[in-house]
Amino acid sequence: MNKIELKNNTYDLPSSWQEVSLTKYNALVQLDDTYTPLKRLVYTISILGDIPLNLLYQVNFNMLNEIDISFINKLDPKVEKIIEIDGVKYGSIKDMKNLSLGEYVDIDHYIQKPIDNLHKVCAILCRPVLKEEGDLYIIEDYNPETMEERANIFMEKMNVSQLFGLANLFQVGVSSYIEHLNLSSHNQKKVKKEKK
Repeated sequence: MNKIELKNNTYDLPSSWQEVSLTKYNALVQLDDTYTPLKRLVYTISILGDIPLNLLYQVNFNMLNEIDISFINKLDPKVEKIIEIDGVKYGSIKDMKNLSLGEYVDIDHYIQKPIDNLHKVCAILCRPVLKEEGDLYIIEDYNPETMEERANIFMEKMNVSQLFGLANLFQVGVSSYIEHLNLSSHNQKKVKKEKK
């Protein structure tokens, strides 16, 4: 974290995605697309540093040169199968084709509003590790009740770097998931045609 002094107040400004929570990330991605680059920059600084917008509007324009948030343009391509939050290890689903019906149904529901429900999708696909041996691990079975609790933890404590690491892993998995859904849908249509 970088410290920034504004009008006799000190604010912590992140220096990497590892210091940005999903809560702040959600606020960033929901910024109005019609904002000019300068307005977007000021709102971004306000969100990242929890700095009141009216305070930022009062500082000298040259102060922007002293604020470094260049990390927002850098995404880490690293894949993370296991993340750790508050001493708890969470492992990701290894094979999207083997999701339970409950996982499919809830993912299908929550991806209707992906930005609002990012933490919930992560909580479905990433669960506490029960056993770990080398690169192998077993995660707890899916339970919608514990998912909500985990989603709240992820919203507040998962950092964006962890999210990107999981997203890189899920990108391959989601392609398989969609392929599997399309295949299942195709097979259902085929079975219906054969019954006629």
